[in-house]
Amino acid sequence: MPLPPELNYLQPRLYPDLVRLGSFCDGGYLVPRSALSELDAVLSFGVSVDWNFERQLRSSRPDLDIHCYDHTVGPSLFAKFASKGILDLLRGHGSIKGVAARFRVWRDYARFFRGRTVHFRERVFNRRFNANDATIDAIFARVQGRRHVLVKVDIEGGEYRVIPDLLRYADRIDILVIEFHDTDPLRLVFQHQVGLLLQHFGIAHLHGNNYLGRAADGLPDAVELTFVNQRLGVPVDRRDRLPIPDLDSPCNPASAEVELQFAAS
Repeated sequence: MPLPPELNYLQPRLYPDLVRLGSFCDGGYLVPRSALSELDAVLSFGVSVDWNFERQLRSSRPDLDIHCYDHTVGPSLFAKFASKGILDLLRGHGSIKGVAARFRVWRDYARFFRGRTVHFRERVFNRRFNANDATIDAIFARVQGRRHVLVKVDIEGGEYRVIPDLLRYADRIDILVIEFHDTDPLRLVFQHQVGLLLQHFGIAHLHGNNYLGRAADGLPDAVELTFVNQRLGVPVDRRDRLPIPDLDSPCNPASAEVELQFAAS
């Protein structure tokens, strides 16, 4: 059943050169390849234990400054995580394979975050409430002079707090990837903020997160949206159906993809 016409404002434009960056489950996003060519910085809000999105950007563009923000992880936490795996194994729980996986994450973190790729153990927030809070102004000050920035936002509901501040830097953002949460109970906020973003950006892609349910009108409770700055050009044609075969991948591989069909305009 098609989505109602009221949701057609979310219909992606038909960007012809979409590529997938990141993992093939949760943590991967589609972006137009042509929009990557001028990038000079990446700001990634929310990394957890998966930095494949950032890794692929660094592999293709070693000259990029990549600043990642996540207050929930860090070297000490990965060390504790690995040590706990050993203790669990000694107590008869877990496995050698599981312990090895924990140590791989710890080692990979130490190898990846160095040089021009920096992890700030700070919470992205709309004001400095705690000592480790980073505002959008402070974050952009760290990449002063960079005019072609990719911003990834996956901060579990915190996106609604920082989008108004991000909009003040819209002229410096080429690509904006956001995972929106609670789109059903926060529909008015979601709709308002997407409307503000569409004043500066075109929608290049939409993907429904299949970990959660859907509203009565069919919109998933969590959606991943890729925005591209209008100054880079916005295609006229629109995409009618999602997901895109061979590019999209279900966030939860154990469940079916979220299929979306937009109403004819």
